[in-house]
Amino acid sequence: MGERAWGVSGILEHDGISRREALRAAGVGAAAAGVAALGGTLGTGLVSAAPGVRTDGTPDPQRTWDTECDQLMKSVLERGDAGRVNRALADWQTNDQPVPAGMPSDVRDFIEHARKLPDWLDRRLLKGADTFYTTRSLYLSVIIGFSGGVMMSVIPRESQAVYWSAGGANMKDRIAKTYRLVYDQIAVGAYGPSGRAATTAVKVRLTHSAVRHLLPQSPHWRTVNKQPQPISQADMMVTWHSLATMGMRIMRNWGVHLPQDEIEGLLHSWQVNGHMLGIHDAYIPSSWEQAEKQAQVDLDSIMGPTPEGVKIASMLMDLGRSVDGTILSRPSLEAFTRYSLGDKLTDWMQLPRQPLLQGLLTAGWPTYVAIREGVLTQTAMPPEIYRQFDQLANTLELVYLGEFRPINIEIPTGNNPNYGKPLYR
Repeated sequence: MGERAWGVSGILEHDGISRREALRAAGVGAAAAGVAALGGTLGTGLVSAAPGVRTDGTPDPQRTWDTECDQLMKSVLERGDAGRVNRALADWQTNDQPVPAGMPSDVRDFIEHARKLPDWLDRRLLKGADTFYTTRSLYLSVIIGFSGGVMMSVIPRESQAVYWSAGGANMKDRIAKTYRLVYDQIAVGAYGPSGRAATTAVKVRLTHSAVRHLLPQSPHWRTVNKQPQPISQADMMVTWHSLATMGMRIMRNWGVHLPQDEIEGLLHSWQVNGHMLGIHDAYIPSSWEQAEKQAQVDLDSIMGPTPEGVKIASMLMDLGRSVDGTILSRPSLEAFTRYSLGDKLTDWMQLPRQPLLQGLLTAGWPTYVAIREGVLTQTAMPPEIYRQFDQLANTLELVYLGEFRPINIEIPTGNNPNYGKPLYR
């Protein structure tokens, strides 16, 4: 592996083809066929309303969960079928795959229902999302790595649920699954036959329902959270905003000016993803303007520090050590997280300030983005620094996607194992 240091940050370059380049090369060739086959492969007809359409009968999202899936996973856990379901899910990867043999019949029936795409899905809009992924996916990697993924640390309910659930014992695995979900839903042809967006979303939906049954049995979680169950519809929308709306905010702050088709395509991709995760369509924003207004109330106003969040943030800052002690040093991660999210949130995370690195980022990152967007020429930045910024997302993918190991989203059978034994087999 070749190395080249960037200043004192300790970020290294990697030779060879990045994972993103490989995915992009495979995806672009299949994009046309995948988009054309969307409806025919997976079916349509789950809903008749579009995102953001509420009526007088729309339930309170704070008191609404995912009843059908929740009841199913409660049954799966109590009858000891979690292992059987996980073995079958491990073999279920692409949207066009049949549900594997060996899946319990009630779980199979639910999956066949849950994997269907909404009837409001617009194939034309998804082409804009494909274009974004092809040309600008680097931004997505950096945003997930330094903002959306870390923001769970300052969302009290989410940080408490994550820390006291099974995921709290292995934050590398937990963030890799978040990365997997986002990458699968934004990849070229995400909802086509060879895409993975539908299957990954359904797996996450099943996992959420299992956690809703497990966490109320944790005395630690019950001490800090008074919800009857975690991960309400409101909680899921908070997470949605921490990834989708915050991502758009950050790109705008960086001076990224997306074409209209990519703006619309990104929103539509996030809308479909929310639906596939089991979020009711009425709660999903119908426009970026509506998303921003919602986020100001439902995300910005509820963030704050928790002991669990401080621990999670610290664990996330150490993830780069598992690849190489200097690839993404803790100071580098702390500096870019503070640069992306600002002092208020990162002070809540109790991340130390890194003045030298933050100065380099403040001076260099806007120039780097301007070069990528064609506003400036590459002569505006020393080529060695430009290359180091260019490798940042590749390094994050290596860290957060588990050094290319398969990432299996599984049904948990207990809460954080550091604080108790598995509840089910």
